[in-house]
Amino acid sequence: MTNHKIALAVSLVFAAPFASAADITTGVSASNIFYVAGASAQTPGLGKAVVAMCSGAVSTYVDSGTGTAGVIYKCASGNALSGMSGLPFIISKLDNGSFGGHAPVMNQYALSFPNPALVIDGATPAATYQESNVPAGTLAGTAPLSASVIPQISLSDVSSSLFRARNGSTLVSGTTYRVLADTEFAKITGFGGQGFGVGVSEKLYKLLQADQGLTVGAADGANQPSLSVTQIAGLMNSRNSYMQKLVPNLVKDSNSSIWTTWPGTIKYFKRSSTSGTQASAEAYFLNTGCTDSAKVGGALSVMSSGTFSDTTLNTTTSNNKGVAKTTSVVVVQASDTGTVKNGLELDEYTWGIMSLENAQPANDDTKVTDWKYIKVAGMSPTWRKNAAGTLVADTTQKLNVLDGQYDFAYDSEMITKAATGTARTFAETLAGVLANGNNLSTSTGVYSDPTYATGVKVEGHTNHYTRGNIPCQKPQLTWTEFK
Repeated sequence: MTNHKIALAVSLVFAAPFASAADITTGVSASNIFYVAGASAQTPGLGKAVVAMCSGAVSTYVDSGTGTAGVIYKCASGNALSGMSGLPFIISKLDNGSFGGHAPVMNQYALSFPNPALVIDGATPAATYQESNVPAGTLAGTAPLSASVIPQISLSDVSSSLFRARNGSTLVSGTTYRVLADTEFAKITGFGGQGFGVGVSEKLYKLLQADQGLTVGAADGANQPSLSVTQIAGLMNSRNSYMQKLVPNLVKDSNSSIWTTWPGTIKYFKRSSTSGTQASAEAYFLNTGCTDSAKVGGALSVMSSGTFSDTTLNTTTSNNKGVAKTTSVVVVQASDTGTVKNGLELDEYTWGIMSLENAQPANDDTKVTDWKYIKVAGMSPTWRKNAAGTLVADTTQKLNVLDGQYDFAYDSEMITKAATGTARTFAETLAGVLANGNNLSTSTGVYSDPTYATGVKVEGHTNHYTRGNIPCQKPQLTWTEFK
């Protein structure tokens, strides 16, 4: 797929005036240009929705070498599903985090959208089309769609209520987070959701395997290590007794080689407070936003960025009794998922939380830069049991979520101003496309939700469970048509 895209993009540079033209808005009605802000995890699904809504060529533009800051999709000819039959339309998406999408829509302030200079694809849409974040082919000109505008649509991994509960007024400097009246904006839910996972570096993966009596270096599902919700909460919340929370069995065993090769540093790559990934992790593990502190309390706080010292004493055997081992606990503020993945690729003991649309790399035990997901409370996001009871790899990273076995997942949310007319209609159409599991058949970690009226329930891509857009509620079974 990548090689095909490179060849295609290069041919576009030399042969397609449309792709290299300076202004991609030529011939596109202003009412058919939509500005969307929010979570980067939602961008792959958005790209697939464009394909489903387009009967002409689709071009994908990115604004940087990695395509992580923003993306623009241009459809040459909308179809009946889009409501713009025969008309071109453009979606400009700014990947600025879940709250980064919610706040400007609900508070009506402008954002700077990208001015892309790279094209990825210009093919007629097909089921195999993917909006890769790896750009290929540099254009001579740029697409002057950059603008400071109020986004019409916010597309988020999680409900805006999580940010409201986390004191959203302090999350974006210079803005005040307010709750608009229902007549001022529209919330669209029930169209899809997103799973999340705990990723660790190759080095930490093997350390966890050693602690849990698993085969060190094995990459199969049976030897995938697990941390409990309580352990992960402790790792997010406090540097105290960090190693005892992480590898309790090795800490107790002074005869283990861990005592001669004690990790000097453990790094936790934490997303920003405006991230849907971070909001979901804090709600799931720390109960943040899910308790009334004035009444019963119960929520834990997340560690701030910085470097801390954790000293673990071994007291189990006489030969090393009282020997202190010190580890530096480093909390790194990661502005985006790419920073987290880069951290996991270090030849160090590192971990972080990501949305499951980030595919775990193919295992190669010769590479110290591999990283892997671990189980949460014994359940895996990447391995599942088939009908014969055999553990098999799940490359979609969502099947255990859909069957209610792995519940570190949250319903997505879309917000739009009710008064925007065309954008409101487009948002509802977009939700209907995303709610059709057929349109997410090649997506990783992102799934359809059975509660949206126009959604088509497709086994393997549609969730059987939902939180009902109440993020602190446990997922409930809503689709019983198991095949």
